[in-house]
Amino acid sequence: MGSALALQGADLLARAIAEHRSDVPRALASYEAAIQPLNARYQESGGKMRGFILGRSRVRAAVRNVALSWMPDAVMIRQARRFYGAENATAALT
Repeated sequence: MGSALALQGADLLARAIAEHRSDVPRALASYEAAIQPLNARYQESGGKMRGFILGRSRVRAAVRNVALSWMPDAVMIRQARRFYGAENATAALT
């Protein structure tokens, strides 16, 4: 999640600077306005997944691993697309 947000942030920052070349404070404000909703979404998702991913017991980790191994690829792909739906966030700069 961190690397995805970093890549999206880099793209947003580059677009903001290109759009407001002569006005750095405005470019940074535009970038901040665009990145804040993405950041909030990633933090919320991370909080929800924390217990599942970072289970503290071996039993919980085993249950998680079995559940993930049985999950059909189509479900995983759909969930990933829904989670990473933030890729259209660059439209926030316009």
